[in-house]
Amino acid sequence: MIGTNAAPDYDQSKACLGHFDMISLVHKGDHPGYEVYGWAWDVDAAAPAARVIIADSTGRIVGAGEGGVNRPDVPKVLPKVTSVATGWRGLVAARGGKVTALAVLKSGKQCDAGSLQLPGD
Repeated sequence: MIGTNAAPDYDQSKACLGHFDMISLVHKGDHPGYEVYGWAWDVDAAAPAARVIIADSTGRIVGAGEGGVNRPDVPKVLPKVTSVATGWRGLVAARGGKVTALAVLKSGKQCDAGSLQLPGD
């Protein structure tokens, strides 16, 4: 999965809601690593996204994350989100540049759940 292209299963519709909230450096050096956080909601399934793929600006997969993290703030702001378990946490291995969180939907498609700029670029 890491190093392959995420584009073939990409859904450009608004099949999800989400946000890429934070990046934290966990390993410095020649091969930096980051811990990343956000939230994602599968609109059609009316459920949190169980998995997230992190892709760089070329669509190459540079990380992944798992859902199920409690985010009680999300349904307070967005009433159509009916679960507090919308949060996700992941790891990224990349050196700078823009990265995008792609929520993996129950349909098997991927949906843009937000982007952030990694330090270094």
